[in-house]
Amino acid sequence: MTHYVTAASDLPLSTLSVTERVFEGLTSRPEDVVIIDGMDGRKFTAGDVIDHVKRLAGGLRAAGHMAQKPVALMAPNSPEYCIIFHAVAWAGGTITTLNPTYTAHEIRHQLHDSGAGLLITVPETLAVAKEALKELPELQLCVIGGADGCQSLSELYGEAQEQQCPVDLDRHSVALPYSSGTTGLPKGVCLSHRNLSMNIDQTAQGAEFRAGETAAAFLPFFHIYGMTVMMNMHLACGGVLVTMPRFDLELFLRICQDHRSRRMWIVPPVALALAKHPLVDAYDLSALEQVFSGAAPMGSALSDAVASRLNCAMLQGYGMTELAPVSHITPLSTPRSGASGLAIPNTRCRIVSPETGADLPPGEEGEL
Repeated sequence: MTHYVTAASDLPLSTLSVTERVFEGLTSRPEDVVIIDGMDGRKFTAGDVIDHVKRLAGGLRAAGHMAQKPVALMAPNSPEYCIIFHAVAWAGGTITTLNPTYTAHEIRHQLHDSGAGLLITVPETLAVAKEALKELPELQLCVIGGADGCQSLSELYGEAQEQQCPVDLDRHSVALPYSSGTTGLPKGVCLSHRNLSMNIDQTAQGAEFRAGETAAAFLPFFHIYGMTVMMNMHLACGGVLVTMPRFDLELFLRICQDHRSRRMWIVPPVALALAKHPLVDAYDLSALEQVFSGAAPMGSALSDAVASRLNCAMLQGYGMTELAPVSHITPLSTPRSGASGLAIPNTRCRIVSPETGADLPPGEEGEL
């Protein structure tokens, strides 16, 4: 059996829950702003985030929402999203994340399949959420902000829970994102605390992440790419998030300009806009060193077009929800056009014949 490994040294296995890992990157900078709402400008310091997480975790436990049933979160990116995610994790629960553009049928499927006991959403998606809950009368509903006749998230806050609720780092499923693959209804992917906390460290090393990086965070936090690479890695590794509820080219470019972003985290359709849209020329992106694309393949022609127009490296990565998600990254120190990258630390790969399953030698085309 042939294993391909990276030249990078393996990292020690994490002994922290995912929220302990994030707090590790926040407690050393309590006065630093770490999350900015890109729409209304609200700012949260590291100390604010820790305080909100602990008080919401305490309130969730006191209200009985951690008893065996996952908490479902259906919302666009915002500072509150990060707080809710980590409050559930800190309280020892499981969070299942939903796409806020889902139909009532899709919402109902995930809520029923995951066994969720509480759905937290936003006023904009409240109507479709209520439609989905008509066949799930036992499931409770909560709204970020407020809405008539519905419990507000602020009402769930309670006495701060100071310590991580004890969890099995390998066996407790802290996150339950849903992934559809290529066919059928989406399926829940059980990710442990160690899955998430290790991939933060693996990705940070593979991507050569630097403290102080500020990113325009439009990649949805409900998707594993946004969840790990944006939300968790930036908070855990000294970065700053400017949240965007959806992709808007003008806002994205303005955030990258105003915050002198070193790196853009994108997907291939955004690469096309960066390569061709005239609006790009109106913004000063001279601080940009690299654009990183994932979640779908991108050929070298588009990759080279982005690199040429923005005068920076255009890099790609590879992964899957089941890997939490990153397994391969093209490093800035050794860029290669159109490549999906090298294996990150603690990763072993095989290339096999899809017909026989036999290992293939270097240079042969097969299945990873």
